[in-house]
Amino acid sequence: MEEKNLENVNQENNTKLNNKKDRRNFSIAGFCLGIISIVICCTVNISMIIGILAIVFGALGIKSSKKNMSIVAIVTGSIGIVLSIIMIFVIVFGSLNLFFGKMFPEGLESLKDYPNSNFSYHYYYKKSY
Repeated sequence: MEEKNLENVNQENNTKLNNKKDRRNFSIAGFCLGIISIVICCTVNISMIIGILAIVFGALGIKSSKKNMSIVAIVTGSIGIVLSIIMIFVIVFGSLNLFFGKMFPEGLESLKDYPNSNFSYHYYYKKSY
C-alpha cells in the first residue's frame, strides 16, 4: 500500500518536472525570438510578429526555472517591436520628405505665402496670357 503511494508521489513529481521542462523551452524560444526580432527590425512585418511571439513565449515561461531568460525574452521582444515602430516612422516620414522635397525644393516654408507662392494652383493651371 505504501509502495503505491510512493509511486504516485514519484509520478506527480515527474510530471511537475516535465512541466518545468516544457516551460523552460518556452523561455528559450522566447529568448531566441526576442534576439531575432531585434536583429531583423528593418523588416517591419516579420519583426513585429516575432517580437509578439517572443513576448508571449516569455510570458508562458515566466514560471519555469529559467525565469531570468523569460524576462529577457519579454524585454528583447519589446525592444524589437519598438525598433520596428521606429522603422515604420522612418520609412513613412523619409518617403514624405522625398516627395515634398522634390515638390517644394525650398522646403515647406515656401507655403507661408501660399497664394503668392510659385507653387500655387494659379501658377500652374491658370496662367494669364
